[in-house]
Parts: sequence; structure tokens; C-alpha cells
Amino acid sequence: MLTKLLSPFIPGSSFKRKSGGKCRGGRGTAKKKLQCSATGFDVEAPVPRRRNVRTEAAHGMQEYDAVQDTAADTSRSGANRRDERALIVATGEEDTGLRHLDHELDREANDIRKKQAIANLIRCDSSYQFFLELEKVDDEWLSGFEALPGNIYYVLSFSLYLSSQEVMQRKEHIHTGASENFDSNSRRLQNIKDLVENQTRRLGFWCVMAIQVLGPPLIAYQYVTGHSLPWKYDWEIFVQQFPSLSDWSEEKDWSGTKLLATIMLFCFCLNILFCWMDEAKGFEKIFRIYKLLSNKEMRGSSEAMLRFSAFINAWVVMWLCIDLFMIFGSVNCAQEVLFDALGLSFLYCLDDIDGDLGFVDDDDWPGLQLAWFESDFDRLNVAADFGDIDDFKAEDSCMHIFTTFVTVLLCFITLALPVLYIFTPFKEMQAAAAD
Repeated sequence: MLTKLLSPFIPGSSFKRKSGGKCRGGRGTAKKKLQCSATGFDVEAPVPRRRNVRTEAAHGMQEYDAVQDTAADTSRSGANRRDERALIVATGEEDTGLRHLDHELDREANDIRKKQAIANLIRCDSSYQFFLELEKVDDEWLSGFEALPGNIYYVLSFSLYLSSQEVMQRKEHIHTGASENFDSNSRRLQNIKDLVENQTRRLGFWCVMAIQVLGPPLIAYQYVTGHSLPWKYDWEIFVQQFPSLSDWSEEKDWSGTKLLATIMLFCFCLNILFCWMDEAKGFEKIFRIYKLLSNKEMRGSSEAMLRFSAFINAWVVMWLCIDLFMIFGSVNCAQEVLFDALGLSFLYCLDDIDGDLGFVDDDDWPGLQLAWFESDFDRLNVAADFGDIDDFKAEDSCMHIFTTFVTVLLCFITLALPVLYIFTPFKEMQAAAAD
């Protein structure tokens, strides 16, 4: 009787009397033992009900479901994710587990947006549209990437056949976010201004190209033949006396200068080698990007100019090493050694973005966005998810063979020229020619 009177004060419990004065809860799920202080009976009460984890999991998965509707290639289905989220809630690890799961969902949704952005870039019909789309890339996506090196030849490769209005409107879009609106007269004047500015830049590009094509071999030609110089080398002495250490004798008083010149020549060639290797690595990435984009032959671009950029860079670096070898044979003091080496370094950097010449700047070359494009194209396996996009490996192209050949040749030049300089009797060759 007393048990029945106490039963309303024990929520969710029904009681059946058993022998020995013990009471046991009715049918149910998980229960734990309680003791009634008034009667001394041991009773079992159900554990308070847990939250509805499936409702919470479904509510928390709405963002993932929206992404799942637009991307059929998601790694796990929404149902599996709900079960995983419900399991995390049921085990009581909401603070760490749910944060980790939400972070993973955000990352996968972000990767899907990146895939779509890369696909849109590849489908651009013109290089003008391609550069505009690159400027829309989220800045957060670019963190951790190193910009691909650029030069005037790369800029020309992607804009050689673009109109002046398109080139200048793109630069205007970078600074203002949109093209300005003008009336008809103002637009006509703006078009004339854009034409003059762009053609002036193009003329500067062609001048730099002519300097790099003609300058380095012309220096070597003049030192070999003596044309336009007050003296010349007598190469018959070189054939007769090589190898010779006559320049290192105390009578010539030139050993200190030649020692510095030898060290500087080796350092210069070694620096040229490392610069070329870095340039070749960047070129292969840029060449691959161009081939990925040229599925439809983008309007305004030129593959021939891009290939020419690799040739002209190799042309310049090899001739500069030979030029410095010839010039150091005629130096008279340490000052000439240093200044001549720095002067030739300027010629190598003449075409670089943000170099000593102002024809191109960072606005003309989106190196950071291109580095992100090339890296995430592989990481996200974009070619496998879009049937109209074909992958391209620069290692399988003839340009990779060319860059490898130049690298090997520069390694040989770096080792051979300093040794050749040590045993060449330059002072004897100059004295014989003067007589």
C-alpha cells in the first residue's frame, strides 16, 4: 500500500511488489537503482531521455545537403554523414567531434567551389576573359603559394593578339573592380589613350627582345675579332701556348686580379645555372597551364611566343657566360671585374616583371593565381571530374627535353669556363696582337 502511495513521486516508474520487500521498475530501457528514504525499498528509475540526435544531425547537415545536390562526386553520402554526426552526439563528444566534422564539411564544400572555378577558367574563350576570371579568385585560396616568375615574353604569350582596349580595360579592372563608364566623346579619347599606351608598351617589348637577341653574341664577336675595340686577342698565341700559367707570374703583376676574376666567373656561371633551373621549372608549369587552356585555342594568345621565351632565355644565359669569360681576359683591376659582372647581370634581368625597365609590372602578370591554378588542378583531380577537360603533362613534351638539355649544357659551362680561364694566357695574347 505504501509503495503505491509513493509511486507518483517516482516519475516514469511502475512498481511490482516482489518477495522480500523489494520493488522493481516495469518494462523500459536503461534504468538505474534508487532508494526510497521513506520505505527503504530499492527501486529502479529510467535514465532521463537523451536529446533527439537524429533531428539535430539532420538540422546541422543542411549545408552539406545543399553541396551534395550540386556535386555528385562527394566522397560520402549525406546519410552516412548524418549517422556519423549522430554517433558523435550520442557518445558525448560534441565539442571536439562536431567542430571537426563541420570543418571537414566546409573544406569539402570549398574544394567543390575551387573545382568549378578552375573548370570555368579552362573554358574561357579568350585570354582577356581568362585574366578577368583569375582576378575573381578568392584571396584565401592563394595563401601558401609562391607566384610563378614572369617576363615580357609570358605576358605577350597571353596577350599578343588582344586589342589595346582589352589590355588596358583589364588593368583598369584590377585597380577599380570594374570598367568605368564614359560618354561617347570621352570613350573615344580613352580608346586613343589606351591605343597609344599599349602600343608604346609593345614597342618596348620588341626593343628588349632585340637587345637580348643581338647584344650577347655581339659582345663575344667583338672580343674575338677585335672589331670596334682598340686592341684584339691573338688567337694563334692561344693555340700555341695553351695551357699556360704566364698570367700568374709576378712579372705580370696581374695574379690578384685574375684570382678575383676566376672566382667571380665561377660564381656568375653558378648563379646563371640556378636562375635557369628555376626559370625552367616555372616555364614548364606555365607551358602546362597554356596547354590546359588551349583546348579551344584561346583568342589573343600565342603558343609560338611562349616557346620562343624558353629559347631566348637559354640563348641569353649561355652567351653571357661566354661574354664574361672574354671580358675578364682584358680587365686591369678588381673594380672592372665587379662592374663588368654586374653589367651583364642587368642584361639577363632586362625582361623580368618589375625589373629595371617599366614596361611591365605585377598587374600584367597574375603569377600567384597561376600558381594556385596549376597546383589545385592536380590536387583536386579536376580532369577526372569534368569530361570536357583533358590533362597535360609538361614532362611528356619536347620543351621538357629542351630545358633538360640546356641545364646539362650549363652545368658543363659552369665547370669548364673557370678552368679554361685559369690556363688561358690573355696578357700574352694581347701583347702579341699589339706588336
